[in-house]
Amino acid sequence: MLPINIWWIDIFDYPLIEFTLFTFITLVLYVILFRKQNVIDYLFLGGLFILLILQVSKLFPYSTLGNKQLGDSSAQAEVSIKIFEANVLQKNERSEKLLHQIKNDDPDILLLTEINMRWQRSIDSGIGSSYRYKVRVPQDNTYGMLLYSKLKLENARVNYRVDGKIPSINTNVILSDSTAIRLYAIHPTPPDPEHKSSSSDRGIEMVKTGLMLIEEEQPIIVLGDFNEVAWSQNVSLFQKISGLLDVRKGRGFYNTFDAKVLFMKWPLDQVFASEHFRVETIKTWDYMGSDHFPFSATLTYEPIRAADQKPHPINKDMLEMLKKNVKDEELKRGEDSIKIL
Repeated sequence: MLPINIWWIDIFDYPLIEFTLFTFITLVLYVILFRKQNVIDYLFLGGLFILLILQVSKLFPYSTLGNKQLGDSSAQAEVSIKIFEANVLQKNERSEKLLHQIKNDDPDILLLTEINMRWQRSIDSGIGSSYRYKVRVPQDNTYGMLLYSKLKLENARVNYRVDGKIPSINTNVILSDSTAIRLYAIHPTPPDPEHKSSSSDRGIEMVKTGLMLIEEEQPIIVLGDFNEVAWSQNVSLFQKISGLLDVRKGRGFYNTFDAKVLFMKWPLDQVFASEHFRVETIKTWDYMGSDHFPFSATLTYEPIRAADQKPHPINKDMLEMLKKNVKDEELKRGEDSIKIL
């Protein structure tokens, strides 16, 4: 609840589902097994109950009992876009299962992260001919990206907004009815002591992306491995700035990490869209050798219903403060490095 950007504090936001379950079990066991003899016992019991309410209140919007932030598709919708995203895990050498999943889903937009040249060759040989439009940024530092599209891409750019070694991609995508939408793909840094003790890089990239989106007049989709759970402060702030809507809210957690640990599952791979879209389907795919499960979403383009789910704009004072913070951060880091493809 405190605005502290230190990785070993930030990381405790991730296992909120597990912490909530642990709090509930502790509360039940305390009520059943322990005798309440004095005020301290009841204060402890009350503290557990308050903690459980706080935890559940953060998770509830992502349950199937919560309100759907991005509404369901209508039967009359004619224009759609199918998205498939996956963090492949750079050291993972098994590409066959992922390629099989991609072929089965047959997405319009494919985003893969942690791509190096070996992975790029595997993807190109497996499905590359199916995708006419490509933005490829292979790297050996676990931040390489591939964006493949069956829909026409225009004005594609690779940006390095926070770190000269961490790319993001933004491009126009031309839908089947000739509408141009704006798509952003990002992969911020994780809360990792090997990177930096501060988690500010991840937050700054989300804020800078959100500030860019305020100026956009086109329909927007943002996706990627955010290395951040959907209910975190950084993601919540990104949503407030950008005005984008979460495909998960009201539909379930759809956890994508950690695919290799049985009891630790979190939603790290995100898809956000502007009010012009509705959700037809979302899905988490099976294990394919990575520590992430692939995530896919089919969105329908329904601008006539956009007013029904338009979010409230961010407070102007807060917006100006964020712009100032970003400018101060840029002065410390130097100018952005941007390549135009």
